[in-house]
Amino acid sequence: MVGIGINVHQRNFDPTLSTPGTSLDLDSGRIIDRQQLLIGLLESLDGETRGLLDPGAEKSIPARLEDASTWIRGRDVEVDGPQACTGITEGLDEHGFLLVRTKTGLVQVQTGGIRDAGVI
Repeated sequence: MVGIGINVHQRNFDPTLSTPGTSLDLDSGRIIDRQQLLIGLLESLDGETRGLLDPGAEKSIPARLEDASTWIRGRDVEVDGPQACTGITEGLDEHGFLLVRTKTGLVQVQTGGIRDAGVI
């Protein structure tokens, strides 16, 4: 089972959150159509799940993620959770986990929250 949460129209967030909350409406500056969002999301998920059937998916999916994300390589981050650390992202390992180069070595981030180290 897979689950995701997307704040679409929410405007108010609990002020005690460790990182500030936001929504698609707030970030985009316009009102997002939930039906169109759902259609786009389902179409994307369908394409991605079909891609898992490709024999080369084990290598192609992490490479596509890295190409599409500004967070996977060269980003100064703070990680909260079991592998709490601060460092520079260095890509994904062979299992798809984020690697973060810290002052004491390489950390494999398996779970937790990740935020830009320059943002409080």
